[in-house]
Amino acid sequence: MRTPLGLPGHESGPAAEMAIDEIHRSLPYIVGKKVGLPDGKSITIEIHGGVSRTMHVAVDGRAGLVDSLDDPDVVLRADSLAFAQLACGRIDPQGPIDDGLITWTGDATWGEAAARNLAFTM
Repeated sequence: MRTPLGLPGHESGPAAEMAIDEIHRSLPYIVGKKVGLPDGKSITIEIHGGVSRTMHVAVDGRAGLVDSLDDPDVVLRADSLAFAQLACGRIDPQGPIDDGLITWTGDATWGEAAARNLAFTM
């Protein structure tokens, strides 16, 4: 609600951590169903800003969280506020992509697919 009004707030601390926790637990669904990352592929998501976290998902028959990845196919990097807003479907992905708030390395096709398809319903 603050974004449309241009008001900062709650980008770090317990509430922000809890929101990212919810998204983190949903990453297998997001990566497997929304992004459509195929079997055998993997992604690391690094967020920074108010909340810093590194999250990993590998698809091995089914997408699942893993503790680490030695060589992910895609590394998605995002500002934590932009990541949360994208995952909650609050903003159009093009803005953060254009502003450099979400970037990717590795497989460009799947990186862009991840950046554009993070939205899910909590």
